[in-house]
Amino acid sequence: MPVVHMPNAGNNPCDPGPNNRVPLYPAPGEIVEVHATLDDDQAPPPLNLVVDGHLRSPIPPERSGTAVVYRIGSFDSGQTVSYILGDEQEFSFEVATVHLVSDNGHGQRSVDAWIEFTNGFSVRRTVVDHGGDAGQTVPEESDIELLEHSQWNPRFRLRIRYRRDADRFFGFGERFNALNQCGKRLDVRVYEEYKEQYTSPRTYMPVPFFLTDAGWGMYIESRRRIVFDLDVAGVGIWALQVPVGRSGETVALHVFRGMPAQMIQQYCGVTGYPTTVPEWVFGPWMSSNEWNSQARIEREVGRTQELGIPATVLVIEAWSDEKNFYIWNDATYTPRPGAERPVLSDFAFPPEGRWPDPKGMIDELHRKGIRVLLWQIPILKHLEQPQTQNRNDLDHMVASGYAVKTDAGTPYRVRPWWFTDGHVIDFTNPEAAAWWMSKRQYLLEELAIDGFKTDGGEHVWGDDVGMSSKVQGDEAANQFPIDYLKTYSDHVREHAGVLFSRAGGPGVQTTPLHWAGDQNSTWAEHQSVLRAVLSAGVSGIPLVGWDIGGFSGPLPSAELYARSTEMACFGTIMQYHSEFNDHRDPPVDRTPWNVAEHTGDDSVVEHFRFFAHLRMRLIPYLRECAEQSSRTGAPLMRPLWYQYPNDSVVWSIEDQYLLGPDLLVAPVMSAGTGVRTVYLPSGEWMDIWTGEKLTPEKSVEVRCPVGLIPVYLRSGHSSALDGVFPLRGGIRKDRE
Repeated sequence: MPVVHMPNAGNNPCDPGPNNRVPLYPAPGEIVEVHATLDDDQAPPPLNLVVDGHLRSPIPPERSGTAVVYRIGSFDSGQTVSYILGDEQEFSFEVATVHLVSDNGHGQRSVDAWIEFTNGFSVRRTVVDHGGDAGQTVPEESDIELLEHSQWNPRFRLRIRYRRDADRFFGFGERFNALNQCGKRLDVRVYEEYKEQYTSPRTYMPVPFFLTDAGWGMYIESRRRIVFDLDVAGVGIWALQVPVGRSGETVALHVFRGMPAQMIQQYCGVTGYPTTVPEWVFGPWMSSNEWNSQARIEREVGRTQELGIPATVLVIEAWSDEKNFYIWNDATYTPRPGAERPVLSDFAFPPEGRWPDPKGMIDELHRKGIRVLLWQIPILKHLEQPQTQNRNDLDHMVASGYAVKTDAGTPYRVRPWWFTDGHVIDFTNPEAAAWWMSKRQYLLEELAIDGFKTDGGEHVWGDDVGMSSKVQGDEAANQFPIDYLKTYSDHVREHAGVLFSRAGGPGVQTTPLHWAGDQNSTWAEHQSVLRAVLSAGVSGIPLVGWDIGGFSGPLPSAELYARSTEMACFGTIMQYHSEFNDHRDPPVDRTPWNVAEHTGDDSVVEHFRFFAHLRMRLIPYLRECAEQSSRTGAPLMRPLWYQYPNDSVVWSIEDQYLLGPDLLVAPVMSAGTGVRTVYLPSGEWMDIWTGEKLTPEKSVEVRCPVGLIPVYLRSGHSSALDGVFPLRGGIRKDRE
C-alpha cells in the first residue's frame, strides 16, 4: 500500500504525528485533515469520502516528500464520515453533536449572567470594572453551544462564539510565536516544546487569561484544555471551547474592563498576586549542565571572580545521583526504609568523589555572596538496574498511594521522551507531598541551600491520568505543575529561599521566578524569548528570564551573546546556562570566558563584565519593581501599551519594552544591526549613555553598535535610579 495512515497512533497530547487524523474526533465546523506518509515510490491515491452514506468527490493528495495531506473539509453536527485510502484502508468517525442552549433569564448578558444547558451545565459570566468607563464594551456572544462526542474525555465541550470587536489579543500565558494572537489558534495545555518554540503556539506556561485593545479582557476559570480560535478564518468571529466533565459543572468567565494594568491586577485578584523575592535574585546567575563536581564549581566561580565578573546565584543541575534526586552523587550511605527521611549525617562524602564536602562548598559560596539552587524533577527515575534506596522509596511511594495513577488504578509511568517510565509523585495528596519534601529537608535545614530549580512539570500525558483530589485527564496535566510548585514553594519560603521553574498555569505567579525553557543559540530564538517574556508578563507572570545566548546547539556568535547579555541586563533574570555535552571538547558552557575563547573575540568578557556590574547597580530598582508587582501584578518587562494604552502607535510595537515604569529598552534583535528605530511615548526621556534629553511621541533613528543597547530613562523616575545614569561612554569609544 503506497500510504500509511493510523488515525490514533501516538500518545503525544500535542503532536499527533505524521500519520494521524487532525482533529481525531472533530466538532461541527472544524476543518479535518488526514495525514499519511509514503512507504514506497508509488503516487499516493486520492481519498474517497463518504458522508452519511453519500459518496462525495475524491479528495486529491497534497504531497511534500514522503508526507501526504488530504484536506477533507468540515462537517455538520452528528454526521458520520468514512474515507478510503487505496483499495483496502477504510476509516470512519462521527462528528460531535450540538445541544441546544437555554438562557434562564437570570440577568442580562452584558452584566453578571447565568446561562444554562438542558443537561445542567452552566456558564457564569462576571463583569468587573476597575476605574474604567462603565460604558466600555464587553465581548458579545454570537452563539453558545454544548457539544457532545462519545470519544471525547470529558464527553462535553462548551463552545462560545463572539463577534470580534478587537484587533489585538494579548496574553494566554508564555507564548513564543507572537505577542498579538489575533488570527491564531491556541490551546491551554502544559507542554514541553523542546527548542524552537516559536514554530508553534504551544508552551510550558499556558494561561486562559488575555486582554485586548478594545478595553476588555477575560479569564476562563478552568484547569481543562481550553481552545481559542482567535478568528483564524478572518470572518470577524472568535471562539473558545471549554471541556466540561461533570453534571452541573459551571464554567466561570471573568470579564475585566479598564486599562491593561487594571485588568492584570483584576486577574491577579482572582488567581493570586506574585510573592516577594529576595533582592539577590536580581544579580547575575551562573549555571551549566556540565558542572558535575565540586572541583568544577570552584573552578568556574574562581574564574568569574578572577575576571571581576559579579555573580549572586549559582544553579547546580548535575549534583544528584539522579536515582532519587535528593542524594549527592558519589555519596556513600546505608539505605533507609522508604518511609524515613534522611539527615546529613547519614552520608559520607569520599575525598575522591565528585562532591567531597557539599556543606563546606555551600558555606564558602555564601561567604562569597553567591546563593545556591539545586535542580529537581518530580519523579522517581525508572532504573534498568535496581538500586536499593530508589527501590525502597518506590515501594513505599506505590504502597502508600502516593503516585499519580491511571484510570485502571495502576501507577502512571512517564510517557514523554524524558525520564520515560518514571513514577510521578501526586502533589494533590498532602501526605505524599509531605513525604516527598521530607527527603529534601536536610538540603534546606542542614546544608542551607537557597532554593530549587524545579524542572519537569510537563510529565503528565493522557486523559486516563488522575490524582488523589479527583483531578482527571486534561485537568491533570494543567493542575500538576501548580501543585508541584506550591509544595516546593511552601517549604522553601520557610528558609527564605526561592524556586526557579519552567511549567505552570493560572496562579503560577504566586511562585514567581521562572525561565523560558530551552532554546538554541540562534537569532530566531533570541527574538522568540522576548515575545515569550512579554506575553507571560501581561498574563500575570512577572518574573520570567531566559538563557543568555541560548541553551543548546553550537555556541552563540560573539555578537548574539553580546546582544542577549545586553537585553538580560535590562531584563528580569540575568542568567547564562547550557546543555549537557557529555563533557566533550570543546565545552559548550555559555560563560563569557568560554564564548570568548571559542569565538576568538576577547571583547566578550569585557562586554559581559560591564553589563554584569551595571546589573548590580540596578538591583535596588528591580527590587522596588518586584515589590510593586507583588501588590498589583505589574510585569517587570512590559509592552509599551501597558503603560501608554492611549497612544495608538505603541500597540503595534513588539521589539521595545519598559523595564518597570522608568526604563524604556529597545534591544537589538538581529545580526549586523548598527542603527535601529526607537519610538518614545509621552513624557521626557533621557538617553542613558549620553544624558541627552529627547522629544517624546516620535520615532528616532539611533546608533547601536555592540555594547550599546538603546535605553531611555523617564523623567520623574524612581530614586532607586539616582546616580546610575547617564553612563557617558560606557564600554566603547566609538559611540560618540
